[in-house]
Amino acid sequence: MKSASSSLAPAQALVHRPVLAGRVPATYVAHRAMGDWFIGGPDFVHDDGTGFERVALEVIHAVDPSIGAALDLQVGGCAFRRDGHGTWQRGRIPHGQTFVFSYEVRPTETASEAGSIGGALAHCWVVARQVKEAERRALRHLDESGWVVVAEGRRQEVDPEALDESAILFFRQAQIDGLLCVLHTFPPEPADA
Repeated sequence: MKSASSSLAPAQALVHRPVLAGRVPATYVAHRAMGDWFIGGPDFVHDDGTGFERVALEVIHAVDPSIGAALDLQVGGCAFRRDGHGTWQRGRIPHGQTFVFSYEVRPTETASEAGSIGGALAHCWVVARQVKEAERRALRHLDESGWVVVAEGRRQEVDPEALDESAILFFRQAQIDGLLCVLHTFPPEPADA
């Protein structure tokens, strides 16, 4: 195992309990601060704070040696993989406030699924330092994904304490990915056909 910290105190990791128990492999690793790591397994965003345990990094490395390939991350870096046996993809931990933007969108041919989708309500959760930057990222993502904005809805900074149970999952996923767009599609209306 590569050294995770140059400090005298041993590196610690907040670990998703199913990974710690050896029931599932790690799918997400983040180097949050010097000597402070976070390790999650599949669907860890669905688990509230009680589903994690703080242990020495060496303990989790012994349980799941495959995380060793991700332990060269710099502070602020993260690594993830679709399943517990794939190649680690690397990125940066998103920083800033979380904003949510709602739009009514219509699909281009790319997103229309052969005309079976008339439109959607898009809720874009974005982590960014400023609201303008967050909105630019949300609009760029929708455009690149084949959606045209026809109406703007709410835009707000997210207070995680005020979210209901279903929304907190979107918030948690945005904290990992930096951007999450949830689409509620609807079929074409007669005027759209």
